[in-house]
Amino acid sequence: MTCEPRRAGERVGPLAVTVRGTPVPAGSKIPRIIPRVPGTRTGPPTAFRAILVDSSDMGGPNRKGGRRRDWSDAIEQAARVAATGLPQFEGPLQVRMVFVMPRPKSHRCKSGVPRESAPIYPISKPDVDKLWRLASDALTHAGVWADDSRVVDMKASKRYDDREPAGVMITVEEIVQEDEP
Repeated sequence: MTCEPRRAGERVGPLAVTVRGTPVPAGSKIPRIIPRVPGTRTGPPTAFRAILVDSSDMGGPNRKGGRRRDWSDAIEQAARVAATGLPQFEGPLQVRMVFVMPRPKSHRCKSGVPRESAPIYPISKPDVDKLWRLASDALTHAGVWADDSRVVDMKASKRYDDREPAGVMITVEEIVQEDEP
């Protein structure tokens, strides 16, 4: 996305992004203590520093770091394409994200039709806030907005939908600020 300069009073129209695939959450943030290298200007040999590491980036046989990066890259790429020619959002933003989760096989009959008892909403992991966090970070990297602190009104939901494939539908809209009389 090119960050084109905005003209005075110009409003960025709503941006709609749809990405198909299985939504993947951002990992939990885990603190790690790192020793500083002895003899450098960064501190004495006994100094340490703390950093936050995304748990999905920590490696290991069961980690989803690769899937997380692929999902983030897919959202970022789709956002760049959808926002081509639009200036970056600058004002207060309203963002809606609907995550369609893949339905487990246990929800289906042998014929493939969902059981009558199959729930509409997934009340298991992943958490909707972690799905939101990864998607909003991808939108930041795509240049849709400078920082997700501009989002003042947000709604995220996750559901099963047998008519649509798994993925996310994102809508970003600038909130019009009325001048006070």
